[in-house]
Amino acid sequence: MKTHLNKTAFLFIIVVVIDIFLIGSGLFFWYKINMSTNKISSLRKKIETREMQKTYSSETLNFLKKEIEPAHKKIDQYLIDEYNYVEFLESVEKLGEQALVGVEIRSNKSQDDLQLNISFNGSFNNVMYFAALIERLPINLTTKSVLVEKKEKTAQWQGMIVIDLPGLGSGIK
Repeated sequence: MKTHLNKTAFLFIIVVVIDIFLIGSGLFFWYKINMSTNKISSLRKKIETREMQKTYSSETLNFLKKEIEPAHKKIDQYLIDEYNYVEFLESVEKLGEQALVGVEIRSNKSQDDLQLNISFNGSFNNVMYFAALIERLPINLTTKSVLVEKKEKTAQWQGMIVIDLPGLGSGIK
């Protein structure tokens, strides 16, 4: 009976050791799987965050581009460079047509600035209207002088406006 008890005790101990080994290895694998799952979850969150940042950045850039574009166009209208100088002169002539006055433009170039002498003639109201249009042009200019006088022996008036276009003299040949 003792051998039978020893055999049973021995088998019981072996089963307990195997159970402990299986439970320990199960816990070990569970721990490793849990750590891997946490790491994968963390990496996925980082990826999602970066993708959201890219999307947000791209949307922000597109929004800013749409917001800034009209300001760029407005600035481009305000500044005249050698490339749109002719367009500017044509727009002054069109203003003369609009005001029903004859317009003659002469330019004097200094080192950095371009000076325009704009002569015009017509009825008093048209001459004054044209002078007001020139002074209100949405560009960077300095009005040096304005002269309006009546021509002798006629009902016509003549005027001259001298304006400086800063920084344009060196670009025009």
